[in-house]
Amino acid sequence: HNQNQCHPQKSNERMVKVRPPSRVGPVAFPVFGITWWASPFTGDSWIAYVGGGGSAKTGVNNQLVILSPFTGENVACISTGDQVGVGITMHQPSSKLPIEILVAIANEVRTYEFHPFEEEKLVLTNTRKLLEAHAGANAVAIYGPLTAVGTESGTVCIYHEDRLVFEGQGHEKAVCSLSFAARAPLLASGAKDGTARIWDTQSRECISILKCSAHDPDAKRQQSSILVRGVSFGDLEGHVLFTICSGRRGKAFLAAWEEHPPEPDTVGALYKCMVRTPISTCPISSMSMAGDGSYIAFGAVDGSIIIWNTEKWKAQKKFDEVHGLPVTTIAARPLPILKGEEEYGTAPMHAISASADGQMGFLSLSNKRPRKAKSVSSGSTGFMICSSLLGWVWLFIFIVSVIHFVLQFQYRCQGEETGDLGMPTCFMDHVLIASSSHPGIMYAPH
Repeated sequence: HNQNQCHPQKSNERMVKVRPPSRVGPVAFPVFGITWWASPFTGDSWIAYVGGGGSAKTGVNNQLVILSPFTGENVACISTGDQVGVGITMHQPSSKLPIEILVAIANEVRTYEFHPFEEEKLVLTNTRKLLEAHAGANAVAIYGPLTAVGTESGTVCIYHEDRLVFEGQGHEKAVCSLSFAARAPLLASGAKDGTARIWDTQSRECISILKCSAHDPDAKRQQSSILVRGVSFGDLEGHVLFTICSGRRGKAFLAAWEEHPPEPDTVGALYKCMVRTPISTCPISSMSMAGDGSYIAFGAVDGSIIIWNTEKWKAQKKFDEVHGLPVTTIAARPLPILKGEEEYGTAPMHAISASADGQMGFLSLSNKRPRKAKSVSSGSTGFMICSSLLGWVWLFIFIVSVIHFVLQFQYRCQGEETGDLGMPTCFMDHVLIASSSHPGIMYAPH
């Protein structure tokens, strides 16, 4: 796992038409996991993604790459050996500690430290091995000292720092998605068994089971296998949960669940489905909630991207067939305002998508291109300097003229007897307009 040079981006063989400022660009390998993170301490933001071509013997190395969200350039990368990363998340324990990146790879979770301003930017610092019975890690989430890992066997493992404290059993198939509540000891998990579960991280038990439905009244044949591809809490306290589910084919349904008081003689919390809406004619393969909760970004198996407004409960924008293969992963904007966005003059991006097609989409809700700062040539610079100097000269002449004006008034009028016409006439005749008796003047202008 040594530091190595990032693979160059390959040519964009598939032309994708997206309206600027959105864009689609090539990456060096198929991408299976992506995260977009912003520091709560400094405001800096980074994109990290993992993937590869399988065994390193095939000639395509498996890598973890750090990307600048504004320039689109690779900042750092490191090989993940002969294993492909599929789940990824970032966090910073404190302002004095380096950024940590957790990657789900095969049957383990690796921790990398990211040092943006050092020569060796990415360093592997820790590896947590899962039990063989878990059959591999699919998803990873972190909140404070807790790390949750969703496994291929359906088990949800919770670590307190490096110590395994809980193994949640209940899902019958692989876990696809995990989400922590920000201000409550709750963890949500979605799996390929058609259910989402709410876990209490303090009591270490499942407190609610949500049976998601992909029933389509317009379909001639209903899907027997339901997949919950994404879960995300819609508020800080964990009272609202969003789930996305579908069958192997057919429509995908977005549902909003709300917590209600439990019924008598029941244990745990009760989440009721308040609304269920079809948002896509084909299954959704990835999901990510924006940091402010205002929208959710979805990636579909036909390569399309959907930005869903959670307040208005409708699609805000859809990008058709951004990718040539199913969207494997997507990341929504972490904060409404990101440090450096104005400095680079880039339009705000709202979702970053990736796929096994070797393409990465940078998608914006805006239809306007950012204004570029006007460059100034050397000739224009010289002209501007001369104009500025000339302006100062004219200002100096004006000030001297005013001073002379005042002195003339004091000398000619205040020392004379002005008579009946008074001071104004003296001022007109002797200061503003010279009289005909003055040398060189034949007549006063009228």
